[in-house]
Amino acid sequence: MTGPAAGANGTGGPQGGPAELRARLGRTGYLVDEGLAIACLLALRLHRPLFCEADAGVGRTALADVLGAPLIRLQCYEGIDASQALHDWDLPRRLLHLRAAEAAGITEADRLESELYSRRFLIAHPLLQAVETRPSVLLVDEVDRADDEFEAFLLELLSEYTVTVPEPGTLRAQSTPVVVLTSNRTGEVHDALKRRCLCHWFYHPGFDRELTIVRGRQPQVSARLAAQVTAVVQRLRTENLLKPPGVDGTIDWAEALDALGATELEAAPAFATLGSVLKHREDAERARCLGLSAVLAARGVRPVPTAPAIDATAVAVGLTRALRAAGVATGPDRTQMFLGALDLLNPARRSDVYGAGRLTLCGSQDDLERYDRVFAACFDRDPRPRPPTRPATRPKPQPRAVATGSGMPCGPDGTNDDRTPPTAAPASSAETLRTYLDRWGQRSCARGAVVVVLSDGWERADPALPAARMRRLHRLAHRVVWANPRKAQPGYVPLAAGMAAALPHVDAFVEGHSSAALEHLAAVVRGVASDA
Repeated sequence: MTGPAAGANGTGGPQGGPAELRARLGRTGYLVDEGLAIACLLALRLHRPLFCEADAGVGRTALADVLGAPLIRLQCYEGIDASQALHDWDLPRRLLHLRAAEAAGITEADRLESELYSRRFLIAHPLLQAVETRPSVLLVDEVDRADDEFEAFLLELLSEYTVTVPEPGTLRAQSTPVVVLTSNRTGEVHDALKRRCLCHWFYHPGFDRELTIVRGRQPQVSARLAAQVTAVVQRLRTENLLKPPGVDGTIDWAEALDALGATELEAAPAFATLGSVLKHREDAERARCLGLSAVLAARGVRPVPTAPAIDATAVAVGLTRALRAAGVATGPDRTQMFLGALDLLNPARRSDVYGAGRLTLCGSQDDLERYDRVFAACFDRDPRPRPPTRPATRPKPQPRAVATGSGMPCGPDGTNDDRTPPTAAPASSAETLRTYLDRWGQRSCARGAVVVVLSDGWERADPALPAARMRRLHRLAHRVVWANPRKAQPGYVPLAAGMAAALPHVDAFVEGHSSAALEHLAAVVRGVASDA
């Protein structure tokens, strides 16, 4: 093996200690702390897989790329199976071989069969490539997205560095590959897989190390600009962002500003290039509204000009009149509530006014749509920053609601997620569950919670889809409760194949056809939560 892991012998791994390995990795441009250097050293010497868990953008994939051997990457996703990860048969070549044998007059069945199932017709996918390549580094990326069955399939490789192909049999690695598994914590990874690995948790680097990384990756960026960008990103990570920026975001932001000719961080180009570091509109709005100007000012940079204080009474009167003209019933009581909210907030930003009005002046989903249009017209821009609140660590499970089949997935507070267009066509239960898991499961909102699924059980999709997604939800959640308005019928069971397949992954199946049934549902949720 060449590169940072050079010097490995048959049993001992690379020579030297963690300091030598850090220096070798540093010469490739990859900076590691002592904890990661020790984890890499043990993985190389003990021939154990290294399981790396962290937020995206902190350098887990890059670690596998600098370990000094050919990199073989397996990207995991929901639904991946053994055939996609291990091998496939080259059917066109086998067919041509049969025709060539027929033309040559070869009729020996045993000979043809042995030839068709020989290695020459086997297409190696990443896992088989890692076993056959000497030496190699196998990166199993985002293993948390894979299903339970695939995780169980990986156990053989991680334990004995062997893979089993049905016809050729068991294939053993002649040289133990370096295996790196990564996880974004979008789903749970089974303990059986973790027990076979050395586990390391990545954290965002401190200011000094991140600045060194930025200067090393973008040497053309001025020292002052690199330091200012790093300081701002460090501050952004302390905010409740939907997706905190990683080191790769810091590098991209510095590169974008340098491409514009900047030598120091100024407010206008900084906000114009926020898309390089923040990938969600809500995060960009929060960066503009919450303290970024103060950070720039503290670093000696011209802050963003602040808007004058808003006249709350004038705003309330003008906005309520416009809403009334648009069909929203904004009576005196709601106007008074709006004024009270503005008085409490003492707003200096449009986002504060927007939030106060949305809570006090709107009484229905239709009102919310009209409110957004009227507010945008009044303020001449999209007014909705709505910075998300990252869920705090909860001592006990909290209820979540997923309204399946309605085309409007619910957020973690049980309300409709207004970022999904309300005019969207009704979605299937499987699609709504997928949307919920992709949006809220990645933010750990479903993790350890009591999730309530509201659905009548009608599902036309492939039965395997709702079953797989309900199983994934059940893995994340503390309990899953399904409220079905048809459950009130005596002896009712879901006739739709999809929801019938999903039912085994539900902890409680209750009625949802009346106010009394909903009161019972609330009691079930409270009872579940109180037992945690």
